[in-house]
Amino acid sequence: MEAVVVEKNKTVQDYLQLPEGAPYQLLNGKLIMSPAPNRNHQRLSGIIYRLLANWCIEKQVGEVYFAPFDV
Repeated sequence: MEAVVVEKNKTVQDYLQLPEGAPYQLLNGKLIMSPAPNRNHQRLSGIIYRLLANWCIEKQVGEVYFAPFDV
């Protein structure tokens, strides 16, 4: 006879034990790996970055960085 393994639901405490920056979300008691950004997301974030960076350079008001970047 084979043993049945029942996995208990994960808690916020379990989530907080993950290493900082671990690509997981806690959804309905399960740790789900976050998907990589899709092509549309990357294209749009690049456009937004370019617009903001050009504006900051033109106005000489600061810098713009891509994520991930701790501030």
